[in-house]
Amino acid sequence: MSMNEDHLRKAWEVGHRSTKDDWREWLRNLKIVLLRESPSPALRSCAPLAHAYNPIARELFCPAFLSCWAHLSPPYKEMLMRNLERAVSQDWSPNMPHEVLHMLLTLAEFMEHHNSQLPINRKLLISAADRCHAFAKSLHYMELEFRSFGGGERAEKERAVEPLMSLYQSLSLPHASNGLLVYANKDLKLELRESWYEMLRMW
Repeated sequence: MSMNEDHLRKAWEVGHRSTKDDWREWLRNLKIVLLRESPSPALRSCAPLAHAYNPIARELFCPAFLSCWAHLSPPYKEMLMRNLERAVSQDWSPNMPHEVLHMLLTLAEFMEHHNSQLPINRKLLISAADRCHAFAKSLHYMELEFRSFGGGERAEKERAVEPLMSLYQSLSLPHASNGLLVYANKDLKLELRESWYEMLRMW
């Protein structure tokens, strides 16, 4: 089935949305258009029902996005990513409702699990996850970022130790916290800080 890229582009453009209702309407419309334009006959047939019943649109959002993404041309993929990065950015969308932000984070996770990882800046994803208190998602992206630092990015890795340790504690992962403490001391040769011991309740 043919897919109209311009219909999709009009749906994903974030424009200058400012209110929470603006962002909710943006996501609601995007869900429907993705289904209407999906190359999958099964997904496309669900568009009328999803338009009338939002829970269906919500459940099919990620599969519909994946089906369209696979057929988008590179220039349109670039435009889509630019708009998604604006949508999750604190600077561009300070009034983004948490439920919309969480849906976009769920989409990024879904795409990653289906070997179609979206090229969105990890720091934006970490910040977005923090904003909607999705700490497990924040930890996932922070660990990916931590492991991606090369030998020439030692300072970045050192700065990431404390926020990562704090997340481990927030998620009740003491073994991970202790392991990070050992790594910071033995591999990064960092002087262990008093605040870290306090955070880990090791006094």
